[in-house]
Amino acid sequence: MRVVLVCPYSLSLPGGVQGQVLGLARTLRQRGVSATVLGPCDGPPPEPGVISVGPSVSLAANGSVAPLAPDPPAIRRTLEVLAAERPDVLHLHEPLVPGPALTALLAGSVPTVGTFHASGRVPAYVWLRPGVRAVARRIGLRTAVSPEARALAERWLGGACHVLPNGVEVERFAKADPWPAPATPGGTGRAILFVGRHEPRKGLEVLLEAFRRLDRDAVLPGETVEATIRILGGRRDLAIQEGRLELLYENEYTYRHQVGSGSTRRTKESNATDRAVVDTVRFLEAGHVAADTPYEATASVTVPADAAPSAEGEITKVRWRVVATLARPHAMDVHRRTPLTILSQGGEPLDAPEVETRDDLELSLRLDREHLGPGDVLHGTLVATPLQACQVSELRVELVRREDVPRNEGNTKDVEEGTAILQSDVGLSLGAPHEWPFEFQLPAVVVPCLATEHSRVTWLLKGTGSRRLRRDYRVTHPIDVHSAPRV
Repeated sequence: MRVVLVCPYSLSLPGGVQGQVLGLARTLRQRGVSATVLGPCDGPPPEPGVISVGPSVSLAANGSVAPLAPDPPAIRRTLEVLAAERPDVLHLHEPLVPGPALTALLAGSVPTVGTFHASGRVPAYVWLRPGVRAVARRIGLRTAVSPEARALAERWLGGACHVLPNGVEVERFAKADPWPAPATPGGTGRAILFVGRHEPRKGLEVLLEAFRRLDRDAVLPGETVEATIRILGGRRDLAIQEGRLELLYENEYTYRHQVGSGSTRRTKESNATDRAVVDTVRFLEAGHVAADTPYEATASVTVPADAAPSAEGEITKVRWRVVATLARPHAMDVHRRTPLTILSQGGEPLDAPEVETRDDLELSLRLDREHLGPGDVLHGTLVATPLQACQVSELRVELVRREDVPRNEGNTKDVEEGTAILQSDVGLSLGAPHEWPFEFQLPAVVVPCLATEHSRVTWLLKGTGSRRLRRDYRVTHPIDVHSAPRV
């Protein structure tokens, strides 16, 4: 069997798609298949079995810079190679990308496999939807490297797409010399190799934040925290009433209240902090710590099952600390504090969306998920259902974190986490619903949804159809944002 694998990106440059194409070709050859790789090369082909269609040019695409070859010489060279090779099967990676892949799809007359790698949003799929759907029907079998890539392909191209994850040449990596782990106290070195471009879609920011958390305590509600307390003896015996370990909760918040009277009455903002010891255990009874004799004890405290997660918001902050105390008779107590991060797992029930319906249009939001964690990407669609002909000056979706402190006069702070302007000056007529896709990526460190006695944090998606001199169309959809990373 003769197979030609077509890559739209320069095979001379490192990249995920290029690596998969070259690795798959090597594996096919090991299994007795004649596999040839066709694609752009900026210089000599990187290995045997690769045929170049010419150099690439760098073009912005899908939040990155793609080294493509969409020029006429590359198209002509692609047709020449296909005529000479006469493959039994074409395997096109990103088959709708201009250049050798799209050329092979349009010109090929043999069975074709198309593999989709991209996820997120591809503007060409949106704006050229009828055309790309027609071309995609030429693909005999469609595969995608991930559920996200499949969702993108099926949504905009129609048809079924099978998930076939990227492969790994295990033997090549198994023979590699391990990189030495860094030396750390206790001998437990940690090292992570990140392979990819430094850009938001590749998740380096999320990885760095997760790696940073390896060196600090982070637990879930209901879990137990174990602490080791070390006391270094002084020059003389130290009298102790008790040694205790406590789990301390703090909620700092900003509230509004009235001050003054009569004409001087005004609203003022003030800060307050609720504190509570939620668990305590004694690790040392009354007695003495002997001079020049180190003492070590281990004790545990338990995080309440309903504990509010740690958060650093604008007008509300939740902090947890583990405090070790040596109570001394006739002397000041000795305290040592260390911060503790309480994570939330999400899954809490959500309120129903709120829709401000007018006589001529109704908005709704359709989401791929409602529960999200740090760095997650939310894909959604704003749906407008005309009840009669109407005009909208702008359609937009906002991702908002709302912090609310109801004490006294109440205090609410809306923090805009993202805005997507979908379309301006839209004329809608009675008929089928109109749809506009959008996406938002959550920060690597989030202020999660929470509720305490004096504060509350919620996350909202707000869809708006603004109108001139008339009330806007609105829909508000709550989402659940938690702080525990997905495992």
